[in-house]
Amino acid sequence: MQLVKAMVFIMKERMMKKLKGTKGFTLGELLIVVGIISVLVAISIPIFTSQLEKAREATDAANIRSQYTQVMTDAIDTTGSINGKERYGAISLKQKKNGWQNAGLQANLNSTFGRVEGSPAVNGSAWVEFDGNMAILHFEGGSGSGSGESGNNPGESGNSGNSGGNTGGGTSGTADPDAINPNTNLPNSFNAATHSWEAIVAENTSYTIVPGMVYSYKGYIYFGTNAATLMNDKSTQTHQDLDNAVDWYAAAKYTGKIWNSSDFNNQRTDVARGDLCKVNNNYYVYKDGGSTTSGPEKSDSQWQKINLN
Repeated sequence: MQLVKAMVFIMKERMMKKLKGTKGFTLGELLIVVGIISVLVAISIPIFTSQLEKAREATDAANIRSQYTQVMTDAIDTTGSINGKERYGAISLKQKKNGWQNAGLQANLNSTFGRVEGSPAVNGSAWVEFDGNMAILHFEGGSGSGSGESGNNPGESGNSGNSGGNTGGGTSGTADPDAINPNTNLPNSFNAATHSWEAIVAENTSYTIVPGMVYSYKGYIYFGTNAATLMNDKSTQTHQDLDNAVDWYAAAKYTGKIWNSSDFNNQRTDVARGDLCKVNNNYYVYKDGGSTTSGPEKSDSQWQKINLN
């Protein structure tokens, strides 16, 4: 930048001398001016593009906060759970790059919500939920046409442009099986193994939870942990709700956290039911009610192996 300033100063002095008596600029001088302009343009375009993307993200964050305010206001009035997507609709994201370019906005939203599921993506959407205990921010969808991202949730390894749905939709191209699908917040290897609970209920008068099976239900992921039978009572829908199976310890609701086997070199006390752990090429879900565990390899009775076949 100092070099550019010096060149501009020299050219200014040269121009003043030309104005005093000479006839014009030489070809060399004109080429220098063109070169200076090119350098300035090359410097300014990336800066402008970066600021424009941050402005888009600021718009997305403002829209998310607006829905957060609506949801929390309704939660106070009704003292119940509120699904912002069902009540107000999903928020279409304006950003043109996957992930966050503005770390400050990301940190601010992470501190506002008790949990953030998924990550922002090009052509994606977001919505806010209050589940009775905490505010949850959901990111969904995305065309995968952006520049890629690194995950901002614990255990995420970033997405690779996957466009599969949350009921086991396919991946485009040869997606990394360990990369995170933004629709499910699970590795791509889970796509074909995920079963729609709504479809199961529609086809069966009763159904027994299969330990190790992956289910999608109302935008969430559940894992079977114990063989319990749920009845298809359409008059009350009481037994159709997978959250009942969670209460019975027959299923675990995915938290979005994925541990590695190396995280359990020592016993941990911060593991929650519904956390996953990867051991070699296998995944396990923590199914116990307590939070003290030595991991799937040492405390196998507390963990259920996920069936991805």
